[in-house]
Amino acid sequence: AGARLLTGGYDCELKFWDFAGMDSTLQSFRSMHPCESHQICSLQYSNTGDMILVGSGSAQAKVLDRDGHNVMECPKGWQYISDMNNTNGHISMINGACWHPRIKEQFLTCSNDCTIRIWDVYQKKKQLDVLKAKDKHGRKTGVTTCAFSRDGKLIG
Repeated sequence: AGARLLTGGYDCELKFWDFAGMDSTLQSFRSMHPCESHQICSLQYSNTGDMILVGSGSAQAKVLDRDGHNVMECPKGWQYISDMNNTNGHISMINGACWHPRIKEQFLTCSNDCTIRIWDVYQKKKQLDVLKAKDKHGRKTGVTTCAFSRDGKLIG
């Protein structure tokens, strides 16, 4: 346990590393492009290690199982609706994503569309909630990162 690592970045490639089974070539044991030609901005194993949350340069986050098979893809929102509460998903690049520390199925995503969205792995059609980010003057502002507090009661 604890011997696996994921890497991803601007090359759009997700690599799986297993330190316990690595040979002298020091190569990853699997690589894939989960978000086609979009850079990977955020990667995180779930607390139980059975799912992987992938946030990319696209507007759609993905949840993979530990072997890289697709479990869920968040829907893309409709970009022609001005009220972000009325879209089913992000309409712009995802900057960050993280799992809820207590509720295994829930996760957050944040985006350049000025929203943070709360998702459930088993509700694939629409997010649970939408939080709109605004600056001190009340203007929309892009969200570059997101996180839950340790107890999961606060979002920052």
